[in-house]
Amino acid sequence: MKYCGLLSAGKASKNLKIEVNAVGEGPYLGPELAKSVTSYATGIEAFSPSGLGKLYFVCRLESPALPIVIETGIWGPADVEETDLEQRTRFITLANAAARHVAAALGCAGTGLVEGVPAEVLRS
Repeated sequence: MKYCGLLSAGKASKNLKIEVNAVGEGPYLGPELAKSVTSYATGIEAFSPSGLGKLYFVCRLESPALPIVIETGIWGPADVEETDLEQRTRFITLANAAARHVAAALGCAGTGLVEGVPAEVLRS
């Protein structure tokens, strides 16, 4: 079920899309995909391959008192080179900002979302 979406109005960022959805429990990043993405330290899991960013966080509300996992996904623009690894950080930074805004509007506690640009997680 889609909670909300954001489509860009500007010509420069055409095809940029952000969606926020309630989802089930993880893990969300399978071992086969983990080798081809950049992971970030925010929420319960955040990662980005080329052209896409996914961020998951827990929203704890007073009522219902159960934690809800929220997915924030960002897509676009399609014309960015796969070798532009900074695009992955830009996607997660936007997803993190959107997730923080939604979490604040909902009154979520314990999200694990960081302020600013999420740090890259180095995998061995």
